[in-house]
Amino acid sequence: MQTSFNVNHAVSSFASSLNRIYQDNFQNADGIQRLGKGAFSVVGNTLHYRPDLKEAVPTNNFVAVNRRMGEKYSARLDVKVSALSQVGAKRVSLVTDYHDEKNHMALIYNSNNREAQLIRYQNGNKQILGIKTLEANPGREFSIQVDKNFNRQDFYIEGEKIFSFQDTAGTKKNGAFGFGALDSEVSFRNLKISQ
Repeated sequence: MQTSFNVNHAVSSFASSLNRIYQDNFQNADGIQRLGKGAFSVVGNTLHYRPDLKEAVPTNNFVAVNRRMGEKYSARLDVKVSALSQVGAKRVSLVTDYHDEKNHMALIYNSNNREAQLIRYQNGNKQILGIKTLEANPGREFSIQVDKNFNRQDFYIEGEKIFSFQDTAGTKKNGAFGFGALDSEVSFRNLKISQ
């Protein structure tokens, strides 16, 4: 069974400057590891992720790419949020520099109200680095992307740069990259990582 997605496939100039070394159409789950409490399954070329609704925080509801990411990469994937969810919010997360629940970065996007948040967890302290409401409404289907160039990270939704963050505080580096959902079932396709 193939699920079609209607998303913007544009990539940033940074991503275009790198060599693509990893692409996952989720034919199996070999390249993914579960780091949170949610559950995932692979059907066709789509990874379906169902969060643990008791743990609606990005540190407990995501899967990670099972590879070393380094300090210079671009990662992009297509997202489709389930219309069947009964909850009001439909939040998707993109996690970078993940070492543990106390040390990582997270982009949280709520497809209901088009609000994006950039959050840093450092030694257990949560800091909201930015909140932005998207002008255009990508709906339930969109692409998300992060460009990480050492201590600079740029985050995109549907090809639009949402946040640009320059880390001068010494966040732990070289952690895992992952993605997930906080309160609704989400499908992911076309993971592309360039390094």
